[in-house]
Amino acid sequence: MTLVSGYIGKEVDMSVFRRFGVMAASSLLALGALAGLTLAPASAQVAKPAQVSQASVPLTDNLGCGAHTFCMADWFGAKFSYNYNTRSHDKWLFVGKVANDAARSLDNNRALVTGVALNYPAGNQWACVEGRVPDLFLKSWPDGLIAQNTISSFFLASRAVVCGTVW
Repeated sequence: MTLVSGYIGKEVDMSVFRRFGVMAASSLLALGALAGLTLAPASAQVAKPAQVSQASVPLTDNLGCGAHTFCMADWFGAKFSYNYNTRSHDKWLFVGKVANDAARSLDNNRALVTGVALNYPAGNQWACVEGRVPDLFLKSWPDGLIAQNTISSFFLASRAVVCGTVW
């Protein structure tokens, strides 16, 4: 223990000052850490890693079709959604009993095309959808039949597909 004499005429225990200094310094450091401050200069801070790029598809488009999803709507406003992450890829799938022959509009909120077909299994009457088709009455199958209320199957492509008819 070191004693300091001459401090207002009394001897003082130096360890009291040392303990106070350690407590004060650790308190200040704790406050700085809680406030997000660091002792390192700004140039020594670590940069954040770059974000992984993904296909530029909105999480939900202006029609409410989710990202990576193919949607169909009927006359009554019912929407049928087929998400790429929950369906098989690169094979023809049945749209379902309720959606069969009910679509009046299509919305392909995917980076790649989605195939649609008149029948299930597809056969030779099919087309690729690249974006939004607001009115299927204005589209027709390769044989000339109007496409409104005729879709029975779809195909979620996982790579580029050669399409004869594109909507």
